Amino acid sequence: MSATDWTRVRALLESAYDLPADQRLAFVARAASDDQALAAEVRALLAAEAGAGSFLAGTRVGPAAEVEAAPGEPSTRTAIGPWRVVGVLGRGGMGAVYLGERMAGDVTLRAAVKLVAGADRDDVLRRFRLERRILASLDHPGIARLLDGGTTDDGLPYFALEYVDGTSITTHVRERGLDLAARLDLFRRVADAVAFAHRRLVVHRDLKPANILVDATGAPKLLDFGIAKVLEDTDAASPATVTAQGWMTPAWASPEQLRGEPATTATDVYALGLLLYELLADVSAVPVGDPVAAARVRLEGGITRPSVAVGRTTGVGAARRAAALRGDLDTIVMKALAVEPARRYDSVSVLAAEIERYQQGRPILA
Repeated sequence: MSATDWTRVRALLESAYDLPADQRLAFVARAASDDQALAAEVRALLAAEAGAGSFLAGTRVGPAAEVEAAPGEPSTRTAIGPWRVVGVLGRGGMGAVYLGERMAGDVTLRAAVKLVAGADRDDVLRRFRLERRILASLDHPGIARLLDGGTTDDGLPYFALEYVDGTSITTHVRERGLDLAARLDLFRRVADAVAFAHRRLVVHRDLKPANILVDATGAPKLLDFGIAKVLEDTDAASPATVTAQGWMTPAWASPEQLRGEPATTATDVYALGLLLYELLADVSAVPVGDPVAAARVRLEGGITRPSVAVGRTTGVGAARRAAALRGDLDTIVMKALAVEPARRYDSVSVLAAEIERYQQGRPILA
């Protein structure tokens, strides 16, 4: 798409945002009735923005006290099943996540207890049950464990997930000042968890730093399978298989998600490419704060190589860091971030193996 086309996308998108949410799609259809490609781009951006908070995208959004203090977010529950509610960890369109505690002998267990909202809606319940089924199948040290589940006294389904007291992976590497080797090791551990999910036929579809926490021991944990897709689910009408619903985080969505196409394991490869980029360069691969520009570079393949991005910074050691990334690491990242899924690594395992080859000083396949 040309610069002129993107100017039209931006103009139409901004005009749509001036209208109430329920009028935007009809406006776009009228305004771009002679240009279906333009209309499709704007619809995709509107859907992505609308879906950014549709699930508990930022489950661990901060200390319970901070979340509780937010306007309109009081905690009205004292218990969920056997779990005593300590505070609120996050809220979203699908429900809320609470910090819960329960006694097991002399030990106090802590859990992130997810409670569904809108239990009268079939689509909400189906997705909630799907997430619970997915979590029950993922027994891996790099994935937060499902502890239990049930129904509250007032009939709302819930499940309790291993509580991870940690920080996002990108915050962790910056605060600890981890070197390149340590960052690559950490990334490979995350990739191993994602590859395990793929072997269980589960695509995460929402990999981003907020969903990958690192605990005090330095162990990463993958969270939030709320919008995951089960590859064996063949019901084309199911929310589990339709990505055009807008169930994504726009800043971390792959080109095919932005185009409203079905998600595959290649979608997670792309998201891991974005994560690897930020772990190596300490900057985002796409423009921050400008959804149109961010979508454009992903859809057109305009992402700058990590070494070039680092070279443009003025921090201490920037030139040395850029030199370390130039060559193989640049190539690995850019292959993972290919616009077309078929041009990326065939799997997350292959991507992780490529990182291992680099660390061992062996030639990379890319």
